[in-house]
Amino acid sequence: SALISVLGILLIILSDVLHPLNSSSSPASPSPLYGDVICLLGAFLYALNNVLCEKFVKVDRYEYLGMMGFFASIISAAQMLVLEREEVFELFVEEG
Repeated sequence: SALISVLGILLIILSDVLHPLNSSSSPASPSPLYGDVICLLGAFLYALNNVLCEKFVKVDRYEYLGMMGFFASIISAAQMLVLEREEVFELFVEEG
């Protein structure tokens, strides 16, 4: 299955090289290779996450789930404060 994935990536890169200005490209992203590299990096990090999760789940499942929940809460709170700051501010400010 890894060979099929690598062949698929090679076909995508070959398609970008042979047809650099197809209808799906936009002026905001003139380099399809940059998009391919970002996509590969994302796939690599996702695969690394899956492998590390499997390793830690085999060691101690409850600690893994607890840590995932703890750090997910911190990350979600930070995102909420950045992206929803006006709405959060309105919760604590009395009107009138």
